[in-house]
Amino acid sequence: MVELVVRRHKCLNPQCPAVTFAEQNDGLTSPHTRYTPLLRTLLTSIAACLTGRPVARLAAALNIHVAKDKLLELLGGLPELPPVSVRVLGVDDFAPRKGDSYATILVDLEERLPVDVLPGRHTEPLTAWLRGHPEDRGGLP
Repeated sequence: MVELVVRRHKCLNPQCPAVTFAEQNDGLTSPHTRYTPLLRTLLTSIAACLTGRPVARLAAALNIHVAKDKLLELLGGLPELPPVSVRVLGVDDFAPRKGDSYATILVDLEERLPVDVLPGRHTEPLTAWLRGHPEDRGGLP
């Protein structure tokens, strides 16, 4: 167990918009955050491997209290990966929720990673996506 003592300082200037200041410990605390940078990195890494509810259950098993919405927020803060050339593309449709409208998922079958999710399950979005990604198509037009 780590016990951390942080001093709080009052600003004596009446025109100052901040009334109090708390000292920060580099690498251990960050202003206006609930999680340490290390815990934030850990949760982001776990969330990148799993989805919302399973990550929340795993975090609860590790005695880390975090909501699935916070995990999605952490994922949203990740930088986008640079576009890669996909040699073998898998295409499938799915319903995000039972009874909902459909979506189309594109998967890099060599890397076993999702590449994109397109709205609906019609050919037009897929055709536009393929036109925007002119990778080698093995002699296909």
